[in-house]
Amino acid sequence: MGTIAKTLVGTVLVAVTTIPVSLAESPKTAPTVELAKKCRELAVKTYPPARAGTARGAAQAERTYFQQCVANRGNVQEPRSTVGRGQ
Repeated sequence: MGTIAKTLVGTVLVAVTTIPVSLAESPKTAPTVELAKKCRELAVKTYPPARAGTARGAAQAERTYFQQCVANRGNVQEPRSTVGRGQ
């Protein structure tokens, strides 16, 4: 085998063994049931459901709040929103 062939085989071998290891190093873990329930309760408390027939809704803000809550493992600050609070 020539020098170029050995280098190519070595490079391919390193790539094949390194890529799966680097992909396996940072798995995303799903939130626990308890964390999801806690964040859902906080989101509903922060953004209570709007009355039927009202034009204002806070669905996107509620989803964002829930996602931030899960990302911060349940440690969130209450946003300064007045949506759904009668103000």
